[in-house]
Amino acid sequence: MQNSGSVGVIVVANTGEAIHDMNCQNTECSTVLNIPATMVPYDERIMTFARQGGLVNVKFQTTQSDNFYLAIDRKGRLQEMGWLLYPNFNFFTWQAEGMSFLADLEDQIAQPSDVVINVFNRTRMQGENGAFAGNVKLPWDGQRIAFSKLTLDLQLQCPSTTDRTCAEWDHTVHLFVCCDDSALCGMELGRWISPYRRYGKTLSMLVN
Repeated sequence: MQNSGSVGVIVVANTGEAIHDMNCQNTECSTVLNIPATMVPYDERIMTFARQGGLVNVKFQTTQSDNFYLAIDRKGRLQEMGWLLYPNFNFFTWQAEGMSFLADLEDQIAQPSDVVINVFNRTRMQGENGAFAGNVKLPWDGQRIAFSKLTLDLQLQCPSTTDRTCAEWDHTVHLFVCCDDSALCGMELGRWISPYRRYGKTLSMLVN
């Protein structure tokens, strides 16, 4: 499109799909691009207006900001530190506390367990319908539940490995369970608030 004289490129996501990083692959990365490009969510109103010949004005701009920082956590991994709401060193302190919390959480998750049951594994969860796990079998001898402690490892990830592809706003995430056709069908096991434009990780105690 650059060679055809385009001054910018806008890629519209498919209906109901999230936006994602537009990255190059292999030899594509050797091509120098001199025009801006972005991806936007599908919006039926804008698409209908454009199909009818309406003029859609788009403005690309570069906003100077020194709020982007990186850090190395105690496991030696490079981590994003998020965007500072305003210049204040407290944000660095809170980020260090957060990385320490996540490292402790990973150590807990790494402890051996008698039984591990995968409910969701890299499952896309989007919109009001969310995600459905289907049938999940728990160890049961017909009379009692065969465990005394149950924890839930929940990890919310984004379309890519960078924070900027995460949801711009926080959302409420619910986990419901349905035991056949019993009165417990639709019972809420857990409820979380997703981070603001960051991935999230929690370890919740359900039974002890």
